[in-house]
Amino acid sequence: MTLNPCAQSEAPYLWAWVAAGGHQLIPEALRLTGNKASYHTGASTAKRKGTVMTSETRALLEEIELMVRWADMDALGHVNNAVYFTYFEQIRAVWLEHLSMTSDISAGAHSGPVIVTACCAFHRPIIYPARLIVRMFGANVGRSSFETFYEIHNAQRPDTHHASGSAKIVWVNHREGRSVPLPTELRQLLSGAIQPGQADTERRLT
Repeated sequence: MTLNPCAQSEAPYLWAWVAAGGHQLIPEALRLTGNKASYHTGASTAKRKGTVMTSETRALLEEIELMVRWADMDALGHVNNAVYFTYFEQIRAVWLEHLSMTSDISAGAHSGPVIVTACCAFHRPIIYPARLIVRMFGANVGRSSFETFYEIHNAQRPDTHHASGSAKIVWVNHREGRSVPLPTELRQLLSGAIQPGQADTERRLT
């Protein structure tokens, strides 16, 4: 069984940031062995232990390129840890836009996606100037939620893996403050792409 990369890292030390209930980011220093991070999964069912998530398979949902801004860096001369979550947010927005869902959200729809957990494992620092490839994957489709996974690579040196991340998305009725079933079209798209026993398929949902 291969775990979520937020639980494994190429580096012996990393900082994992976990969004608890979507309200705040909690720093958690993790001391790990030299295990390499991987999204390839072999669990028959989805499981969670703390910030660790496993998945039977995942499908590529979206891929974008981003230019690192000077303002993304901090006093230590590399991209600030919190900015990685902005990169994940950006690719989620692009994906939802391709699904024509952002207009409903912007118009104040009664229901929509909410991030309930988020995690990032930092493998290599990003230093300006840089052009990045960000990938988003989907897995573990439930009644009202699904898991998303992320990779950030250097566009000019694709073998340079800067970060891995994950986030659980729950569809919520904003008026009632409770989860609701995923939209039928979205569920069909996710379920059609995420097939058990097929690791990291390149089928993209647009």
